[in-house]
Amino acid sequence: MTEVLQTADEREMPEIKRYDELVKGEVQRSGFRSYIQTIGRELDLRGYVYNENGSVRIVWEGVANVEKFEDSIKRYPYVIIEDIEREGIPRYGHLPYPFCLISGGIEAIEDTAAEGVRILRSMDEKLGNMGGKMDSIGGKMDTHTEILGSMNEKVGGIDTTLDSHTKVLESTNEKLDGYI
Repeated sequence: MTEVLQTADEREMPEIKRYDELVKGEVQRSGFRSYIQTIGRELDLRGYVYNENGSVRIVWEGVANVEKFEDSIKRYPYVIIEDIEREGIPRYGHLPYPFCLISGGIEAIEDTAAEGVRILRSMDEKLGNMGGKMDSIGGKMDTHTEILGSMNEKVGGIDTTLDSHTKVLESTNEKLDGYI
């Protein structure tokens, strides 16, 4: 009996889902985010956790069972969870791996994103300036190539003149040898 091999596309691959969860209640200042980070890493999830307006926001994705993740979250003894709002969200972009804790909340994310945009704009401006400088260098190289071409022609002319003078000197030497 021949075994049929399947490609990765043909095999059943577990569906990866992405969620945005808001955990409400007395959930801050208790080590809760660190605990969620640990659970996320144990379950091999991608994502992050941060404080948001007295609650804790968790954005994550993976093949883990949603109930298993939430049960683990609810077992943390040092918080009082009043509600967990969970929403499935579209998968676009990449989430951090391993699962991470973001200090400073959404403001820190916004500040980091704003700093990233500022850096990218600065790089774009510098690259634009470099493009102009590269064009200038290219023009100078063209000029230098023309000068080198002209010099090469002159050297070729000098070479021809030297050959001519060498022949005259050799002829003169032969004539002198005849007189000596």
